[in-house]
Amino acid sequence: MLCTNFSTFRGVMFGNKHLLRQLAILLLIILTGGTVGYSIVEDGWTLFDGFYMTLITLTTIGFSEVHTLSTGGRILTVLIIVFGLGAAATILTQLAQLMMEGNLLAVWRKRRMEKRIAKMQDHVIICGYGRIGQAICRDLTNMGVRCVIIDRDDTRIEYAQGMEIPVLAGNATTDQALLDCGIERASILWPLFPTTRPTCSWRWRPGT
Repeated sequence: MLCTNFSTFRGVMFGNKHLLRQLAILLLIILTGGTVGYSIVEDGWTLFDGFYMTLITLTTIGFSEVHTLSTGGRILTVLIIVFGLGAAATILTQLAQLMMEGNLLAVWRKRRMEKRIAKMQDHVIICGYGRIGQAICRDLTNMGVRCVIIDRDDTRIEYAQGMEIPVLAGNATTDQALLDCGIERASILWPLFPTTRPTCSWRWRPGT
């Protein structure tokens, strides 16, 4: 995979967090207002009675009323339904939209990355995007050499994506990951594993 759906969803979620926060605050205000409102409007109702009634109204569970509602209690219930259910429905809609956007964005990024890699010739595949890998990639890019990164660390993958560098999330020791990087058209495979030296590079052959 070129990027994890979780990482993409997290990015989309972060961009819409203010709206979700406002809706959550609105729900909290409605829950608090309903709890206090019922205890004031209805004689003999405790705060817990008001909280319970507000909660079952917001969640549309349909349990029986704590006590028979007065006219004021019915009016308060209508207000909670109108504003509370509207806010709850909006939150659920936003969450569903965020999940859909996250998946669609992940697919779009994957296809765009595949097209970029498919057009590459004589590029360098760097296995590992740690401190040394970043330095090598930066120097090669400054010299006009195109690079493709393979890494399994989400943080480094996101960093490479932010730098607009083609990056694949995968195991660089597998043939499939190398094929996805266009190894058959690459000029150099540059492994940067803990057991290899950063100056070591070679051409790849299937199964080696």
